[in-house]
Amino acid sequence: MLQLQHDSISLPPARKQQTPNVTPVQHHRPPTSSSSSPCPCSVLPQPSSFLPLLRLHGNGLLRILLTLFIALCILPCQAHAALFRVGVVGPWGCDRLFAKALPNVAAQLAVNRINRDPSLSYAATFGYAVLQEPCETSRALEAFVGFHTKASGYVGPVNPGYCDAASMLSKGWNKAIFPWACVGYELDDVRSHPTFARSMARPTAVLHSVMTYFRWAHIGIISSSDDIWVDTATKVADSLRSHRMNVRFVSFMENTPHGIRRTLAKVRKMKEIRAVILCMHSVLIGGLAQKLLLETAYDMQMIDGSFVFVPYDTLLYSLPYINATYPTVKNNSKLLRAYDAMLTITIDSPQVSFYDAYREAMEREEVARTLKPQQVHQFIPAHHSLL
Repeated sequence: MLQLQHDSISLPPARKQQTPNVTPVQHHRPPTSSSSSPCPCSVLPQPSSFLPLLRLHGNGLLRILLTLFIALCILPCQAHAALFRVGVVGPWGCDRLFAKALPNVAAQLAVNRINRDPSLSYAATFGYAVLQEPCETSRALEAFVGFHTKASGYVGPVNPGYCDAASMLSKGWNKAIFPWACVGYELDDVRSHPTFARSMARPTAVLHSVMTYFRWAHIGIISSSDDIWVDTATKVADSLRSHRMNVRFVSFMENTPHGIRRTLAKVRKMKEIRAVILCMHSVLIGGLAQKLLLETAYDMQMIDGSFVFVPYDTLLYSLPYINATYPTVKNNSKLLRAYDAMLTITIDSPQVSFYDAYREAMEREEVARTLKPQQVHQFIPAHHSLL
């Protein structure tokens, strides 16, 4: 092995090296306590320990990158799950019967059950907002535009007159919309309406199946004068005609005895019409216009089987029919006989009826006991299921 002899080689005197005043980096251990649940970035060194390293390097780019890294590490981490707020849209303040649907009760019941179920509320905490929809279609659309920042998704709208516009708005907002009253089949086009999601079969598809089964080729539609039902009747007629059904007339009657009689007189003149679809609130839940129409039809001897009246609104919810009594019809002999001319089609609930489910929720103290099940609208389970 060669050994370097110091006496044979003259080396320049070594320059005295100055040791910089550098504080050694302290490696922080994460706290062992599990109660505080710190963010993962809290185990990194504190920013002050990096400052000497920054002084040692003259590279400006490295200095900027390290500064950004430190800033990101000391940002507070999100401690709570995101809030997903569902907007329940409807004419809750301007329609007497829709107000009986108690959307806040249905939404609160559904949200409580979702948040208690870890398989449903894993990624977010659910909340709700009851959003008022005016009864006039134009004003309802104007109000819906203002709902952009009030919810993460929507149940509704109730008025089918602006479903197309609401779907296009939700597409631009990238927020899902779950309607239960929209009619048009065009909304089923996923490419044009990607955020539109049906939660039930189209009512007009059900009507088409029933009319085809009974071979009722000629149909009439009568609507009350309310904007919601006028737009509903128009959309129902367009949808049935798209199925090549012969809709002979669509009449928007005045909600007065004279207006109803005049409308029924037009129906009686059309001998080929067999079925008449009624776009209005059902008499079974307190619809006054339908009550007057049936009583007038009885007086005009139109309930002998020559015409079949089909209520449209019962297609949108589950109307109890087993061991269920309706005082509006039971206590009115004329109305009871006139109701024999009605063909009521509703959503089946074979396991438990709406009244039984609401009564069980009262016993579990999930809803208040201030109202009896018969005093609330059957739209409650529809809202609950949609949420």
